[in-house]
Amino acid sequence: MKKITLKLKGLILIFFLFSMVSFSQELEKCVTDKMMGFERLKNPTLFDQNREKVEAFTRRYAKKMKKSTSAKASITTIPTVVHVIHNGQAVGTYPNISDVQIMSAIANLNDAFKNQGSVYAGSTFLGAPSYNSPMDIEFVLAQVKEDGSPTTGIARHDVTGKSYATEYNNNGISSDGPGVDSSVLFADFYWNSQDYMNIWIVNKIDGVDIGTNGNGTLGYATLPNTFPGSSDGLVCQARAFGYYPDYVVPVTQPTGYVDYDFGYGSSSANASGNGTADHEVGHYLNLLHTFQGDDDGTVCPGDAVVGVDSDGCDDIPAHTRTNSICPTDSAIGNTCISEGGSNEYVHNFMNYSSDPCFTGFSNDQRTRVHAAIDGPRAAFKTAVGHVPPSGNYPAALAQTPQLIQGNAGLGIYEVSLAGNVYKSLSSYYDGFYLNRVASQPATTLEANTEYTMSIKVGVGNTNYNELVDVYIDYNNDGVFNTTNERIHQTLGGDGKLNGEEISFTFTTPSTGFDDNQKLRMRVISDFDNNVNTISSTYQTGYGNIEDYSVVFNPVLSSSNNKINAGNVSIYPNPTHDILNIENTSHKVLTNIFIYDALGRQVLNNRNTNQVSVRHLTSGVYFLKLQFGDFDLVTKRFIKK
Repeated sequence: MKKITLKLKGLILIFFLFSMVSFSQELEKCVTDKMMGFERLKNPTLFDQNREKVEAFTRRYAKKMKKSTSAKASITTIPTVVHVIHNGQAVGTYPNISDVQIMSAIANLNDAFKNQGSVYAGSTFLGAPSYNSPMDIEFVLAQVKEDGSPTTGIARHDVTGKSYATEYNNNGISSDGPGVDSSVLFADFYWNSQDYMNIWIVNKIDGVDIGTNGNGTLGYATLPNTFPGSSDGLVCQARAFGYYPDYVVPVTQPTGYVDYDFGYGSSSANASGNGTADHEVGHYLNLLHTFQGDDDGTVCPGDAVVGVDSDGCDDIPAHTRTNSICPTDSAIGNTCISEGGSNEYVHNFMNYSSDPCFTGFSNDQRTRVHAAIDGPRAAFKTAVGHVPPSGNYPAALAQTPQLIQGNAGLGIYEVSLAGNVYKSLSSYYDGFYLNRVASQPATTLEANTEYTMSIKVGVGNTNYNELVDVYIDYNNDGVFNTTNERIHQTLGGDGKLNGEEISFTFTTPSTGFDDNQKLRMRVISDFDNNVNTISSTYQTGYGNIEDYSVVFNPVLSSSNNKINAGNVSIYPNPTHDILNIENTSHKVLTNIFIYDALGRQVLNNRNTNQVSVRHLTSGVYFLKLQFGDFDLVTKRFIKK
């Protein structure tokens, strides 16, 4: 649908209240709009401001891309964790679905978003071969937890013994009906939502199991910058997550360990094509329903305002929803267009067609997803949760951060130190703690050296100043000493407003730390009342706490694991545009740095096998490639 300049403040209210009324009339396959309506009620002004920022950024990004002649962008890897919530069932028994079913869903997500595989590759949408371009993203199950311990990316959670165990067993999670509230259910079962995409697999939504009850809600997701806290991610019913389109519905529930379970019985609704996950991840990456504003299928959308009656995509015509069917392609099947028009939208993942009908996304949807990755979900561009654990991680905390939930819009927006830039653009309500010691790259520091550090504050706040304190746990004892481990404190009255930076210098000590040991660096923010400083190292009232890793004198891996320069090649060399990186080693490339002949860093990139050097002036440069945290390979190249 065409995108018009966004006028959100009043219109969003109308849309979300309208959506909530519509959803109360009929069960929806996806309740993202309704859940975002509830989220908005927590702080309407802040919600509208931040959604407007996202859409404004998306418009600017789309305009820039139309003018761009750059080569293909680098691939952004999204570390993914799948939380399976169950009541003690054996693995492979609903709702504790098998590893095979989970991995089939992840593989299908990649096929769907990258337009690859036997089902999606070459799909044309009624003869338009350029309509379904691959997206530059990849979903990979996490290999390291927030604290540095290894993981498969599949986290199974038995709620037996929890106070809500019976309610969950009977009704699952609640969107607006019976069941456990997501803020309660996910409080213990989520990972840092800046650096991991959380997927929660549940037994039921609002008391309905789609695999036995027929019609009901299959899932929902959170849009970027909607401040959902620990609920940021997507929810899928267990029997709507996984890809096995040849699944034959049995009469009774499969028992014991089985690879797939998409329901049973004559009233089941087979969702074995993973369309729910593809659809909800679309929402998570800022895609809207293609039929946005159709009033439950009763009116043609006005196609005027993004989020109200438009999905913001010019290449998707206004239309009404397609409810769980796959009509025949027709050049005049869209009754919302004068004299009829193509019904190609039936194949779009963001419609309500049936799983077998879905074959792709549009190019404008691709642009919106890329804008989300460059904007509100930019932390994924540097995240390393998909990389196996490496090195010695910081000591466990002696005291868990004590957080006071608020909604004034304060928070840490961006942290810059020694060439590393850590984004928190989709940050959350005040008092949210982000443990990023293993999910973001460690910053290398040198002893007795002066550094400049910058911190951007005020995620959504425009009215209040914000304080920032920074600590480094040099002796790695899990406690922050205010005497010799605090490297910065903002004085009362010196705080900064939304989007402004607090910049300072500090000098690292000569001794008192262990080499090759990752140390915890804490950034803590709070409201500036013009008098007091931040009084605690582990508690904040109206801000955020974020932990990162720094390391002194990292030691390269042992020789049997060290990357051999011969395992890495770059071409063409010389080059005037794109530099390709070929890595035949078995290690993951995590960081890319380019330095000029004077040793000045001119580029920093992540997780890619291509680097654009078009913007560099002609001359000799050095490409430094980092594998894991410590393995480094340097290559010389010439920019023509």
